[in-house]
Amino acid sequence: MTRVDEFDAFYDGSRRHVLHLAYAFTGDLAAAVAATQDAYAHAWQHWGRLHRADPLDVVRPAALHLAGLRHHAHLVRRKPPADADGELITALGALSGAGRRLVLLHSIGRLDLSQAAREVGITGDLAVRDTDAAVQQLETSLGTGVDGVIRRLEAMHRLSDVAPMPRASIIRRTGGRRHRRNTAAAVAVCAVALVGVGVVVTAPAAETGKHQQRVMAEEPPAVPREPLGPRASLDQLLGTVNVGSLDTRTDWVETGASDDPTVQAPLTSCAGGRYASPRPEQGLARTFVGERRKDETVVQSVEVSGSKQAARAAFRTKERWYAGCQAPRVQLMQAYTAERDNASVSMLSMRVWSEPVRTMTVGVARSGFLTTTLVHEVDGRRGIDIGAFNTSLSIAVTRLCRTTRASCSHSQPPRPVPPPRTGEGSGFLGVVDLPPVADITKAWAGTEPGRVTPNSAATACEAAEFTGEDIELARGRTYVVPEAEQLPTTFGIDETIGRFTSRRAAAEFVRRVSRDVESCEEENLAAKVSDASLARAGEVLATRWKLLFDLNQNRSVTYRMGLVRNGSRVAQLRFSPTGRYDIDDATFEQLLLRAGQRLGELPDGAPGSAASSAAVDERGGPLRR
Repeated sequence: MTRVDEFDAFYDGSRRHVLHLAYAFTGDLAAAVAATQDAYAHAWQHWGRLHRADPLDVVRPAALHLAGLRHHAHLVRRKPPADADGELITALGALSGAGRRLVLLHSIGRLDLSQAAREVGITGDLAVRDTDAAVQQLETSLGTGVDGVIRRLEAMHRLSDVAPMPRASIIRRTGGRRHRRNTAAAVAVCAVALVGVGVVVTAPAAETGKHQQRVMAEEPPAVPREPLGPRASLDQLLGTVNVGSLDTRTDWVETGASDDPTVQAPLTSCAGGRYASPRPEQGLARTFVGERRKDETVVQSVEVSGSKQAARAAFRTKERWYAGCQAPRVQLMQAYTAERDNASVSMLSMRVWSEPVRTMTVGVARSGFLTTTLVHEVDGRRGIDIGAFNTSLSIAVTRLCRTTRASCSHSQPPRPVPPPRTGEGSGFLGVVDLPPVADITKAWAGTEPGRVTPNSAATACEAAEFTGEDIELARGRTYVVPEAEQLPTTFGIDETIGRFTSRRAAAEFVRRVSRDVESCEEENLAAKVSDASLARAGEVLATRWKLLFDLNQNRSVTYRMGLVRNGSRVAQLRFSPTGRYDIDDATFEQLLLRAGQRLGELPDGAPGSAASSAAVDERGGPLRR
């Protein structure tokens, strides 16, 4: 294949991908098209050197850089296309330059985070931090989860794919003209130097070499992977003696062990695999069962990554497997953490509403290059003592610390915290938060968060609308059980969330809606309001009612409706039961309080407020059923 054929094939195969990235980076299609053409023309100028490596590693950052320069140069007069995703473009524009570039390279650019970090020119640790912050900011701005954000980023190609791009031959001609101009300029400089002093002849060549290095912006060399030293072994995993401290009422028997990192079959419910990475440096697992209580099991898996940032990514993935579990009749009851030097620890108490009911306690811990997961399951609603579980998880990390550069210190006592994000939408309930209903065995499913006009969670009593000058953000979501054929289409849960400009405005909204509900029977003779109740957990304040509306002499409809406030954020929930497919008052109240915890994922609109998801309701205690 000739050099021309190589370049043409590269250009035809990658130009739409690079244009998509440049458009997402700026939200300016005209600037992205011009910058992409310039980047490829520049690549053709230096093709003799570039084609030996991966030329996309040079074209891609050059296109993003040039697109940013062109966009800012014409910022005032440039308008986005009418069918552009303006909300997404605005949200991306609000990110830092590095954060925006990292998110795009890691999502639609298909680079792993270490590659994206090198391209942006920052360390892996900074890349993890900045990417997390950028993703959370996008989730909050767009009112959707990470999957929804990625889908909208991917959808931007619908505009970039139809933008006119020149043929490869035109790009080559443009690059060739630039090369000839640069050569002529270099000759002229050399001629002037020769007329002057002969010793200056070597200077232009040296400077030209430096100039080419700056223009090409070659990728910095990859940071060599540090050797881990001795490898971790199965002997360092928990043994029967260690597991015995979880439940001293039974003896424990090992039922299996593996040190094959290619075996990805999950060992527990909710897990998306045995290891977060498809190719961990090391993967080890061991399983146990109670000798006297065959219903009691323990599973430990260990993943050793090639870098600390890869271990952080593995921790986030494993935590989200459980925190965002989509399995039928699995409910997250309470979350905990424990302080440990240079480590992340997440523990979850979960209920599996099977027959019999089971309690699952999950722990995920990361330190150094290590991520370990410990899962205990037992029949009944009373699970393992969280203090004993935290001790076992701490020992699991300490036993491996010297071969994985993990912290060898011990964890502090556990404390309750708000649940981790589910990835389904910041501020919203997740499927894992929803309770079981009667004998329905199918899984709940939630719609993508969207705009709320009108408010689907409102009733005829208050007709609440999350609109007006005091509202900064309003979104809605609906939860149904689509595979339960016995349920009518009216069954489900509607949730609307809003962030107000201040806590005072949010409190006034709740008071106004509450007054309307309490006076509903006077205004609407067909309405009956009952079971009014208040509940509080930390900063979360919840009010609930049961509403019945007579449609005619033989037919009525019932709703469970509630409002919950967390600082300047408010959620309204409406559960529409049907017949025996209902939940009791206490269960609905706990669901409201969980909705209040989830509101803590949104920034507080109160001026000067320091409230955040990490500080909400740590005193609220676990859900109890």
